[in-house]
Amino acid sequence: MSFQFAERIGQHLNLSYSPNAVQGRLPYIKGNFIRFDLLKWFNENSVTEIIDVFGESQPIIDKQGRPIDLILTKSCFKAWHQYSEGEAKPKCLFESITEYEELLKVHNHNHFWVANYAKPAYQMNAYTPLTYQYIHALNLTLNDLFQLATPLMDVIKRVLHGQKNDTHGKWLRDIAYTKAFLHMLVQEDDEPKDVDEEPDEQEDEIERGQKKQFINEIIQAIDLNELMLYDGNVRKFIVKQAMLKVQDMLKGRIPIRGSYFYLTNDPIAFMEHASGYPVTGVLKKNQAFMNRKRGMHALFRSPLTIFNEVGKLDFVQVHNRYIRHLDNVIVLNCCDLTLARLGLGDVDGDTALCTNDPTILSAVIDAPTIINEDDKKSSCPSTE
Repeated sequence: MSFQFAERIGQHLNLSYSPNAVQGRLPYIKGNFIRFDLLKWFNENSVTEIIDVFGESQPIIDKQGRPIDLILTKSCFKAWHQYSEGEAKPKCLFESITEYEELLKVHNHNHFWVANYAKPAYQMNAYTPLTYQYIHALNLTLNDLFQLATPLMDVIKRVLHGQKNDTHGKWLRDIAYTKAFLHMLVQEDDEPKDVDEEPDEQEDEIERGQKKQFINEIIQAIDLNELMLYDGNVRKFIVKQAMLKVQDMLKGRIPIRGSYFYLTNDPIAFMEHASGYPVTGVLKKNQAFMNRKRGMHALFRSPLTIFNEVGKLDFVQVHNRYIRHLDNVIVLNCCDLTLARLGLGDVDGDTALCTNDPTILSAVIDAPTIINEDDKKSSCPSTE
């Protein structure tokens, strides 16, 4: 996705920034588009045209002066499902990109639809809860679980019991910890729920909105008068939320330092392939990139069913001006089976929890990646 197209999307969505990743939709098109300076790349590499999926040459800038804004792979173009008798593989519904574009106009598909987009790094929550699936896939001891749960339990203890005043020997409500706890509840409500949670465990959107509003009102009330911490209704609500957090941890939802990020392949390798050049990329086997991340990180993608599906990659520094802006997208290398390891993940909008928590890293089980070569293969429909 070109810088110019990403900027237009940001403006249309009333964002103060151009999103680095956008889940885009068009008829028969579904993909996750990464912001990349396409025109600069083509200009600096003396590329004036590329070959499309139909084997036809497409100019970087067409006769109307329109530059290329999107480049997508064949797998993102969901139009290959027209079967012909005697042929094992399906044909495309369209003869060319030109025909596809003309049909878009005929059927009045004049918009590019945005299903979701990547938030900037500064808006990401620093802590994200684990799931019971992730815990089961790790070699964690009881002491490890205790260490992971201790930070939140310390907060809950201070919220419930306060701290002892050294002068008077009395227990007082802890304002700082209580406000931090309330802000944490608001931030969690801003984050999308895990797709694998049971429906009855997901709060209704209206109830979440009401809860968020009530929490913000409590925070404002405490700012105006600290004695609101002792109000009966406020105290009852805070205690209830604290106990719900304890129940969440018993279900495996233990918060750790880390966030969910979109996955993408090496953009340099992708552009080399699109330009018809030898593919080398900028990342090697077992490496990944995200600006300002360094060192070993564990990756978890839902649904996770076995320990072989936990990834572990070394995030390295890459001195490449084309991708240095990607500080909220996990860039994977094209030299290993990381995507296959992450439960056969893909890069059309999949996300993964990324953490460098030392307890988690030490509990990752070193196991080979399981591959099923027949998975996701399309088969010819029966003629009987």
